Amino acid sequence: MDKETQEFLEENFDILGMALGTQLSNEFSEMKTEIGALRTQVKQLSNELELVRAFTRESVDKQVSEYFAARQLSFLATLERVIVEDLSLIRFGDGEFRLMLEPDFRLGFQSNSWELAGQLSEAFEFACSDPRVMMALPHFSTHAHWRNVWERIWYNLKPRLLELDEFGDAHVSRPTFFQEFGEEAVKTWRRVWESKRVSVVTGKGSRFKLQDALFDNCSSVDMIYSTPTEAVDDVDRLIAECVKNVEERDTELFLLSLGPAGTLLSAELVKAGYRALDIGHISNSYSVSFEGGEWPERTPLVSAELT
Repeated sequence: MDKETQEFLEENFDILGMALGTQLSNEFSEMKTEIGALRTQVKQLSNELELVRAFTRESVDKQVSEYFAARQLSFLATLERVIVEDLSLIRFGDGEFRLMLEPDFRLGFQSNSWELAGQLSEAFEFACSDPRVMMALPHFSTHAHWRNVWERIWYNLKPRLLELDEFGDAHVSRPTFFQEFGEEAVKTWRRVWESKRVSVVTGKGSRFKLQDALFDNCSSVDMIYSTPTEAVDDVDRLIAECVKNVEERDTELFLLSLGPAGTLLSAELVKAGYRALDIGHISNSYSVSFEGGEWPERTPLVSAELT
């Protein structure tokens, strides 16, 4: 920088600073205006998206409620059919559906994979078509959780349900059944396995408990344990263990409490000629209704004794 330029800058420093400050202030003001406009646009877009979502939700609610009202058996009718016709029970809940239809979804006790999604899809198709099986699905609910679930899966699930004329209520093993029907719910379940030689398949240290109030009328009960988490990887071994129990203990009925692995295992056992019922969280559900226990999802996945 030459001396003349330096002197000019020194003499006019304040003026130049004010000019620069004014320019920056104007630019900042313009930026604030643009940001404000963008915020308004984002808010408008958000409102529009919420309207679209609300419309979609109402449409899904209507479709699901109408479909289920025309085809789903009641709690008691579901179990009566299982008892009278000696059916197996395969249940699909929100976890199984989302693992089957959403590749990025996983449960706290079961990771997902394309292989698992395919296996669940095969089990679903089998349960929908085999006359030895009572397929059971969750009943329609406007609870926020279920509205969100149906909104996510309905349009992918709907084509798979077209050939399903009748199905049971998967919530027969949930607290709602016991809360609504009390002792009648207990007595109806007990009729399913009364005087039968039973094998229970569940995760070691898992939430399942062999409640006397439910199971003390079995002729015998043997336990087959899997892992409390990632049990899908154990299905092949479990099939062999179940067959062994039939040969050595003359098991008449398998009761499964093993999440998505139980869904897969129940289908495989029926294919092999055995009778299997996915009883899910039945022991916790009994505890919620009669003992003031916690809902299944609020209890630890694994007993503290094993952690």
